[in-house]
Amino acid sequence: MTGMRRLLPPRQTIWLLVAGLLCLMAAGVASMRKFGPPRGHVYAALQKNH
Repeated sequence: MTGMRRLLPPRQTIWLLVAGLLCLMAAGVASMRKFGPPRGHVYAALQKNH
Protein backbone atom coordinates (compact mmCIF):
# COMPACT_ATOMS: atom_id res chain seq x y z
CA MET A 1 0.00 0.00 0.00
CA THR A 2 2.89 2.39 0.65
CA GLY A 3 4.05 2.11 -2.98
CA MET A 4 0.67 3.29 -4.24
CA ARG A 5 0.80 6.20 -1.81
CA ARG A 6 4.03 7.40 -3.41
CA LEU A 7 2.66 7.32 -6.96
CA LEU A 8 -0.40 9.42 -6.20
CA PRO A 9 -0.09 13.21 -6.05
CA PRO A 10 -1.15 15.00 -2.85
CA ARG A 11 -4.85 15.45 -2.23
CA GLN A 12 -4.81 19.19 -3.05
CA THR A 13 -3.58 18.51 -6.58
CA ILE A 14 -6.26 15.88 -7.12
CA TRP A 15 -8.95 18.32 -6.01
CA LEU A 16 -7.51 21.03 -8.28
CA LEU A 17 -7.62 18.65 -11.24
CA VAL A 18 -11.20 17.61 -10.44
CA ALA A 19 -12.30 21.24 -10.08
CA GLY A 20 -10.60 22.15 -13.36
CA LEU A 21 -12.33 19.31 -15.18
CA LEU A 22 -15.70 20.34 -13.77
CA CYS A 23 -15.11 23.93 -14.88
CA LEU A 24 -14.19 22.77 -18.37
CA MET A 25 -17.29 20.59 -18.59
CA ALA A 26 -19.53 23.42 -17.37
CA ALA A 27 -17.99 25.82 -19.90
CA GLY A 28 -18.46 23.27 -22.68
CA VAL A 29 -22.11 22.70 -21.80
CA ALA A 30 -22.76 26.44 -21.57
CA SER A 31 -21.14 27.15 -24.94
CA MET A 32 -23.03 24.24 -26.54
CA ARG A 33 -26.31 25.70 -25.31
CA LYS A 34 -25.35 29.18 -26.50
CA PHE A 35 -23.81 28.45 -29.91
CA GLY A 36 -24.91 24.91 -30.65
CA PRO A 37 -27.99 23.66 -32.53
CA PRO A 38 -31.41 23.37 -30.82
CA ARG A 39 -31.65 21.31 -27.69
CA GLY A 40 -33.33 18.17 -29.04
CA HIS A 41 -30.65 17.43 -31.64
CA VAL A 42 -28.64 15.05 -29.43
CA TYR A 43 -31.61 12.85 -28.64
CA ALA A 44 -32.75 12.93 -32.28
CA ALA A 45 -29.30 11.81 -33.44
CA LEU A 46 -29.22 9.05 -30.82
CA GLN A 47 -32.61 7.73 -31.93
CA LYS A 48 -31.58 7.70 -35.61
CA ASN A 49 -28.58 5.50 -34.85
CA HIS A 50 -30.71 2.82 -33.18
